[in-house]
Amino acid sequence: MAIEATICYIRGGGRVLLKTSVRGISKGYWNLPGGKIQRPETPRQCVVREVLEETGLRIKNVSKNGTMRLYDEPERLFYIIHVFSSGNYDGVLHSTEEGWVKWFDINAMPFEKMWGTARYVMPLIIQGKNINASFLIDKRRNVIGYRTGKGGQSAGLRWKPLPLEDLKYATGDARPASGGRIQQ
Repeated sequence: MAIEATICYIRGGGRVLLKTSVRGISKGYWNLPGGKIQRPETPRQCVVREVLEETGLRIKNVSKNGTMRLYDEPERLFYIIHVFSSGNYDGVLHSTEEGWVKWFDINAMPFEKMWGTARYVMPLIIQGKNINASFLIDKRRNVIGYRTGKGGQSAGLRWKPLPLEDLKYATGDARPASGGRIQQ
C-alpha cells in the first residue's frame, strides 16, 4: 500500500520557504515542508500539522494544488503526495530536528540542491498551476521518468525520460524565463 504524504508551498514577500530533510525520501535536499499523513487525519489536516511541527508557522487559507504519485518500479506506486500552498500564516519561524528552514527569493531557488520532484514541480506551483503527475524513482532516489495528466496514473502508460533542463512536461507551457527567473 502506498504511503500518503503532503507538501506545502509557503510564499510571502517574493520568497518561498524550504526545508532541508534529515530523513525520508528527500534526505539531504531542500524540499517543501510536509510529511506523512497519520490516519484518520485528512491531507489538509496533515499539511497544517506538519508545517507547524517543522517550521513553527500556522498556515491558513490552504489551497490544494494537485497530487504527485511516486513509483519505485514501472507499475508499483509507493508514495502519493498531496500538494498544497498558502500565503497566509502566523507564528515564529524556526528550524527543528526535522531539518533547517530557510526563505529563498523566488528568483534564486536552489533547484540544483532540491530533491527530484520538487525541482520539477516548483516552477509550476509558483505559477499557480495544478500538479497531476507521476514520477518513476530509481534505487538512488533519482527521478528517471514521468507521466502527466489523467494518464499519469494509468497502468501501462509508457514512462517518458525526464531531462532536468526541460520543465515544461507537467503542463506543456511552464519553463523558467531566461536566467532561471520564474514568471509569477
